Amino acid sequence: MKKLFKSTKLISTAFLLLIADVAMAQSEKAVVTALMGRAFVNRKVDSKPVMLEVKKGDTLFEFDEVFTEVGSQLSMRDSYDHDFHLSGSGYALILNRAIELKGGYLWVRSYSDRDEKFNVSTVNANTTYDNADFIISFDQDSGKTQLMSLKGQVEFANMVHSYLKYEVPAGKFSFISESYEDGSPRMPTPTGESTYRKVISLFDGVDKDFENKTKRQIVKKESPKADDRTPASATSPKTVSEPGSIIYVKESPKIIDDSNMIDDIGRKLASESMKKISAKKKFKPTYEKSSGVQVKVFGSHSNAGNRMPASVSNMKKKETMRGPASLVSPVQIKNDPFESSLLIEYKKQMRHSNEVNSLIKELKNYDQDYKESY
Repeated sequence: MKKLFKSTKLISTAFLLLIADVAMAQSEKAVVTALMGRAFVNRKVDSKPVMLEVKKGDTLFEFDEVFTEVGSQLSMRDSYDHDFHLSGSGYALILNRAIELKGGYLWVRSYSDRDEKFNVSTVNANTTYDNADFIISFDQDSGKTQLMSLKGQVEFANMVHSYLKYEVPAGKFSFISESYEDGSPRMPTPTGESTYRKVISLFDGVDKDFENKTKRQIVKKESPKADDRTPASATSPKTVSEPGSIIYVKESPKIIDDSNMIDDIGRKLASESMKKISAKKKFKPTYEKSSGVQVKVFGSHSNAGNRMPASVSNMKKKETMRGPASLVSPVQIKNDPFESSLLIEYKKQMRHSNEVNSLIKELKNYDQDYKESY
């Protein structure tokens, strides 16, 4: 009996959960009022996710994930007098009295004051509003949420720490990013006209009356005052005035790019220094002309007369080999076979004559001086 009661209880619980799931899945939340381009919805059908193409007049249910292609735009309306415009490359999740924006730009417009609270949230931000118009965006790459209020007042708070919040009035904008003051919303800043035009251009079919009214409000708040801070989106020193007035813009001082000038000066100095280095005369010994210096050669078989340097081309070859200077002695060497053979072998050990050796030393010294100087 207990087993039967437990099984009946489990079956009834599963049945109730199934009915609740079906009821939640079939809960209508919005209707597609306009569509430009192509859009798709990811919906669970028989507990299985199915991707369907969206058409104008289709009903969107709770937990539907809506996607728009690049350059497309989807407009939908809920039962609380709110219009939602999702721009191209948008991604949003439909919830009960709330929308979770997962990517792209969403324009929220309100037509009545119901004294109720509605929400549009992202990964790191949450907006609370009733009768307000605003544009909210979320960048999936940087994780940055931006809010631009157009009408009414919107509460902009951190998704996790709800006490970090600001009231963003019409004509101002704010953003939330984890890299900025630990996720705290930025203090609301006046919106520039150029920024307003860029954001509005993402949506087609804008109400001209609403655009002109909002533009006048933004321009009025953008007028320079001593107490107001400069709009963050301002890119020039000129101020916005009413149509038909003359705006004088001072030309910015010309900035001279002296990088090329510095390069030219450096190349000029380098070329002059190279010319100075190349202009220095390098010592190169030459033996084409006789210096006229008397050279005495001493040895056992030396001939009388002046001797020319060994490197002169027209010098006659000596008949006898010159003996080493260390063997110069006034004492005549006896014609001993042993001593004569020793002298001959000693002369054979000499690689060069004294003149050649001195020339080699001069060349070595010149090479060392060259390396040391240059």
